[in-house]
Amino acid sequence: NIQHAAIGTEFASQKYGLKIMSSNIEDNPSNITRFLIISKRENPLKEEKMKTSLVYVVKHVPGALYQVLRLFSEANINLLKIESRPRRKGRWEYIFLMDFEGDKDDPKIKKVLDLMNQNVIWYKILGSYPYS
Repeated sequence: NIQHAAIGTEFASQKYGLKIMSSNIEDNPSNITRFLIISKRENPLKEEKMKTSLVYVVKHVPGALYQVLRLFSEANINLLKIESRPRRKGRWEYIFLMDFEGDKDDPKIKKVLDLMNQNVIWYKILGSYPYS
């Protein structure tokens, strides 16, 4: 159907029998694109190496972000990525997106997330999935 198109991986084209119309469409050869599968159901795949994605807003007090990051450091949980995006509700307030090694069901991670409540307005676990 020429009215539909998608940007995806070569693997996806092979898996779903799709025709690749164009390759290397990025405007910068060093760009990296992350592909996500979003579902209401929890990912049943559990592997030895898992990672978890989390979104949160820290309280607007000195050191709140540091305190959150310190919890992960003290628990020896490796952070893979942390990004900040402006929050629509107020100036100079940010939403943080973070990926870290481990599964959300790991007792060590559950403890860190529980302690994190002292320094955040809210947080949401986006999910745990195999580390790739």
